[in-house]
Amino acid sequence: MKKATIFAILMFLLFSIPAIAQQWTTQQKEVWKTLEDQIKAFASGDMEANYKFIHPDFVFWNDWNSVPGDYETAKKLDSAWFKLGAKTYAFTLTPLTILINGDFAVLNFYLRGFRQEPGATEVKFVGLRLHNLWKKEGGKWLLLANFIYEEK
Repeated sequence: MKKATIFAILMFLLFSIPAIAQQWTTQQKEVWKTLEDQIKAFASGDMEANYKFIHPDFVFWNDWNSVPGDYETAKKLDSAWFKLGAKTYAFTLTPLTILINGDFAVLNFYLRGFRQEPGATEVKFVGLRLHNLWKKEGGKWLLLANFIYEEK
């Protein structure tokens, strides 16, 4: 039992180091807060609120889709996923890098949490590695492109 507790504490510290070790600028904090709000809207299943954060020229890709998709495809698939009964119960976000270059931001982060797939009876733990490209337009950060890798 003691070893398991020590292991859990070490894992928590390991995953917390990137966030603790860096001091973010005001702009980095702003885009990170926008990302947090976007993920919260998605996790709640509110696709109208979620897609207010998404650029109309959005390109998505992940390891379970063989080719990239566009805004309309993403919205259609995301909406269907929740209408079919998907649920997100809890999640945490860990920022790894936030690079700002003019009106663009590149964010790499880790998401872990509990979700239930459509039609499933069990809740599963997921770990996702995400790479996002955000663009500031009209004073607002919008998600322009992403790539998601789900740990197996």
